[in-house]
Formats: sequence, C-alpha cells, structure tokens
Amino acid sequence: MYHSVACKNDSDGSTYATESTNGYLQYMVDMNNSEGAFKWDDPAGIIENQIRIIGGLIQCYDKPIIRDKITSKTRWTV
Repeated sequence: MYHSVACKNDSDGSTYATESTNGYLQYMVDMNNSEGAFKWDDPAGIIENQIRIIGGLIQCYDKPIIRDKITSKTRWTV
C-alpha cells in the first residue's frame, strides 16, 4: 500500500515490499547484535508488536470525524 502511494513510477510493488521487509529484518538483527543493545530473543514478538502498532494507527485514522453543528450564535447571545 505504501508503495502504491509513495511511488508514482512503474516500479514493481512486490519487489519493493520484499526489499523493505528484508531490510527491516536485517536492521532488526543488526540492532539486536550491536554492542550495548537491548537483547530481544523473540523476533516474532518484535514483528507482532510492529503489526499491532500499525493496526492501532489504522484504527485511529479510520474513524469517522463527527463535528459539532455550526451555529451563528456568539457566546453573548447564548
């Protein structure tokens, strides 16, 4: 979905998704193995947490916006 919005050229979305996923997984491994890093022993848990965060953001932006009724009254006429 990000590829379809961000890239206006005729590049392949599947290739972009594969490269992005592999890049993220490599980043996760590098950060886990770096000196002084917090050690996450559950890579599946890291990915599930990312999915949960993205799902929460989608729910926030998917809600309809309910606005108050606009009136012409000022605070002095109420």
